[in-house]
Amino acid sequence: MGTYKAARELSLKIPEDFSIIGYDNIFCSEILDPPLTSVNYPKTITGKTGINMLLDQINNRENKSKTIIIEPGLVKRDSVKKIIDRF
Repeated sequence: MGTYKAARELSLKIPEDFSIIGYDNIFCSEILDPPLTSVNYPKTITGKTGINMLLDQINNRENKSKTIIIEPGLVKRDSVKKIIDRF
């Protein structure tokens, strides 16, 4: 939101003068003007996975290291300038 404020103060336009993308897809992303393109990271899945891993360690069910991949997603809105029609 600070970037949006600074752009307005400098008379810069998003996405015409520069593109901006956020991370976490916070609640205000879609109400900003223009709406903010954002990486959506599934917080609920991340939290549940972490809790389950912790409980497994507490209960001595799991002592091995493991890799868990939780895929983020891109929420396309209007804060990124389209420069190539292929995408």
